[in-house]
Amino acid sequence: MHPVRILDRVNLVRSLYDRWQRRLHEVTAFGVIGGINFVLDVLLFNLFYIKFGIPLLTARGCATAISATSSYFMNRHWAFRHRRRTPGGGGKSCCFSPSAWPDC
Repeated sequence: MHPVRILDRVNLVRSLYDRWQRRLHEVTAFGVIGGINFVLDVLLFNLFYIKFGIPLLTARGCATAISATSSYFMNRHWAFRHRRRTPGGGGKSCCFSPSAWPDC
């Protein structure tokens, strides 16, 4: 290969990395947070159901609510901290959460 073509490819990869660096950070942080909260969900469910004897669906609901809330705050304060926060932005979840529909 010609040395100029190799440098062009290196420059292309560098420019793509520079352009997508923030997104790469977001995706990586989002994945790490998802993994942490999956483990938290499983541990809480087992704690509630096996250790405390809470009924199955109640234990599952409590574990899910706690891990989803944890995931929301972790993503907001770590993965997406650089994004602008809009006033009333929490209302958007109303469209996606059937349990919130009566409140809309």
